[in-house]
Amino acid sequence: MKVAKLAVRAVLVGGLLVGAARAQSPGEQLPADPAHGYAQAQDAAASPSDAPGVASAESVGPSGRGVEPGVAVAESHWPSDLGGYYGSCPPHAGADEPFRIFGRHDSGIEVGGWISVGGYANQFGESRNGPLGFNTVGDGVNVHQLWGYMAKETETHGLGADWGARVDYVFGIDGPDTQAVGGTGWDSSWDTGRDYGSAIPQAYAEIAVNYLTVKAGYFFTPLGYERVEAPENFFYSHSYARYYVEPFTHTGALATYEGIEDWTFYGGWTTGWDAAWEMIGDSNMFLGGATYHLGDDLAVTYMTSAGQLDSLAAG
Repeated sequence: MKVAKLAVRAVLVGGLLVGAARAQSPGEQLPADPAHGYAQAQDAAASPSDAPGVASAESVGPSGRGVEPGVAVAESHWPSDLGGYYGSCPPHAGADEPFRIFGRHDSGIEVGGWISVGGYANQFGESRNGPLGFNTVGDGVNVHQLWGYMAKETETHGLGADWGARVDYVFGIDGPDTQAVGGTGWDSSWDTGRDYGSAIPQAYAEIAVNYLTVKAGYFFTPLGYERVEAPENFFYSHSYARYYVEPFTHTGALATYEGIEDWTFYGGWTTGWDAAWEMIGDSNMFLGGATYHLGDDLAVTYMTSAGQLDSLAAG
């Protein structure tokens, strides 16, 4: 009799264990509700976790999809007293995100900057590097860029409207090379000693509607491969073409359209090259081109700046 009771109990316990294992099987994972981002049942049958006295924990992944039962998912949001998010990384930052001291506020406004330091040593004690641009100081270690910016990017993802703006400030031995030229009083006299100086190379506003974005103000040129900003360049030095042939900045308006798959089109008007907030002489130019994206990491771009360019505006 005792043996029979033990056998019945063993069968009951085994059945409960099998039922529990089936409830936790990955094959029985509940699909996610696309409207709400959580797992929901497909029929009216109550799950074991709905029973009174049984605690239930719902696992939801960062993307809103349900995850395997028993797998913990942690999401960290760093709210500030202003209602935004600050910290070393923004919420949901990917592996390629840079380390940030100040993250982006949830309003979209971001404050950032960088420091670029480098130096030269000449065998014959020359203190200047001749005609090289941006790297004119030939002896010792120098601060090229102590850079700060405040920006808000437009983000419509092809639907709706948004606004943006940006202003940049730089101090260092790259400062005098980045200043506006052609007689303007914008920042051309902001030098500090022989080698150092300051500049405000960008100050513009943007408006975006669906796939169209229009930028107006004082902004960096889209022409060329090299950039003024140190983090955007692979090499420490710059080519002669970058310094003597290509523009650094434009004042005017530039429209960007991304409504056709794999294509980006540019078109706008500028007052020439490197003259901030001022039309010098008869400078009156078209700025535009197109980019075809061959893949995620490969694209072909053609850009042009054409029209009347006064010699003073060219520097």
